[in-house]
Amino acid sequence: SWESAGIVAQAALLNQPPVVMFSTSHPDGILPQSASFIEVAPAQIQVTVLKRAEDNDDLIIRVVETAQSACLGTISLPQWNRVFSGQFLPGEIKTLRVPRDGTKPIVETNLLEQ
Repeated sequence: SWESAGIVAQAALLNQPPVVMFSTSHPDGILPQSASFIEVAPAQIQVTVLKRAEDNDDLIIRVVETAQSACLGTISLPQWNRVFSGQFLPGEIKTLRVPRDGTKPIVETNLLEQ
């Protein structure tokens, strides 16, 4: 079926190719050879929005389940040492607010009701 074939993810790759930034080596640098700002699992969970909140330095992340199959999804922000895990229903869209202050929890939010 189109759901199990990952058509939504393939369409996103086709329509929004990733931006790659190359740089030369830095002999005294402390950063790793590669890094990711956001990691999402499983592949049927797709990030559609990643932006700074309009009212403070929090992050707003919108994710959607694309395979029409319930799953447990995990969104990690390694640079911020933050992880969100939650149950996704088929086709569900979640909007998360990630406080810049690491002591506050990541919360699901509805930006239309604020």
